[in-house]
Amino acid sequence: VVNTEDFQDAKSGNTERLQIEPHLWSREDREVKTTDLKQKANDVLKEGGYPEAREIYSAALAWLPPEDSDVELVAALFGNRALTHLKLERWEDAKADAEKSLRLLPGNLKVEYRLGLAAQALGDLGAAEQSFKHVLEKDPDDRVVKHALLNVQNKMAKEAQRSSRKPVEKETPKGMKWRLGMWQQGFKLPRLQHIWRDLHTGTSTSSSCALPIDHATALSQAWRHQP
Repeated sequence: VVNTEDFQDAKSGNTERLQIEPHLWSREDREVKTTDLKQKANDVLKEGGYPEAREIYSAALAWLPPEDSDVELVAALFGNRALTHLKLERWEDAKADAEKSLRLLPGNLKVEYRLGLAAQALGDLGAAEQSFKHVLEKDPDDRVVKHALLNVQNKMAKEAQRSSRKPVEKETPKGMKWRLGMWQQGFKLPRLQHIWRDLHTGTSTSSSCALPIDHATALSQAWRHQP
C-alpha cells in the first residue's frame, strides 16, 4: 500500500487523502484516476503552486505500477514533475525525472530542454549543450532554446579561456640578482632579509641598506663591472 501525503486542490480548496492499493484496481480505473490527478496538477502548476503540483504529480505516479501502465502517461508525469523541480531549484531531482521520462519516451523536446536546464544549473555545461542541440536538431527555429544554447556556449568559452591562462612569473631585476650575489659573498649578511623582501616586489633597497665605506666602495666597483 502506498500512502501519499495530503494535497490540496488549489481551485476548490478541498483536501483529499489517498490510500492507494494499485493492484486492487483495474488498469483502466487506475489510469482514469491518474489522468484526473494529472489535470489537477497541471492547473495548480499554471497558477504557480509548484510544491503542490509536485505532490499531486507524485500521487498520480503512485497509481501507475511500471509493469502495467501506459508508458506515455507515466513519461508525461515524470516530465511535468521535472518542471516543478526546476521551478523549485531542485536540480538533481529535475535531472532524474527528466531522464526517466526520456527513457520511457525518447524525443520529447520539452523534457529534453528541461534536462538541459537542470544540467546547466548543476554545472554540467557539456551535457546542457548536448540537450539543447538535440532540441534544435528537430526544431531549429526555437528561439528560447537557441538563446539557452548560446548562453551555455559563452560560459564554456569563458571557462576554456580562464583555464588556458598561465600565471606570469615576475622576473627578478638584473641589478637585484647582482646585489643578492654580492651580499651572499659576505657583505652585510644579517640584512639579507631586505633583499629577499625586494625579490617579490621588484623595488630597490639601496636607501634602506647603509653599508660601511669599504663595502660600499667594493659594491660600487663591482656594479660598474657587472655584466
